[in-house]
Amino acid sequence: MRDRQPENCSAQARPTQASRAKLRHDRASPAPLTPEHPDWDQAREKLLAYAFAALSRRALTEAELRQRLERRSDQEMLIQHVLERVRELGYQNDAAVAESEGRRRGVGSTEFARSSSSAGWTKN
Repeated sequence: MRDRQPENCSAQARPTQASRAKLRHDRASPAPLTPEHPDWDQAREKLLAYAFAALSRRALTEAELRQRLERRSDQEMLIQHVLERVRELGYQNDAAVAESEGRRRGVGSTEFARSSSSAGWTKN
């Protein structure tokens, strides 16, 4: 005698993370937001708040922050605006992240000191 599944159970496996991502990607993208769009300010504030929260946990490179923002929004113009704004306000700086990570890991500190002094940089 064959085992039968109850009628309310699906015979298909649950979708994987990759298949869910593909489904999200296959959906029609909304029209791009521009600064003139009525929803621009609200979307901008929401994405900026997320960027500030992410940067408050750990210093991120621009590429890392961009990757996180792209998970939150598919609006490239909005993402670029947020990246420029956090850089403008001094919350994101790739050079500072690299120096901090190098110091934390103890990698290249001698080489960094040598190259930074020859470049005319001074320690703060």
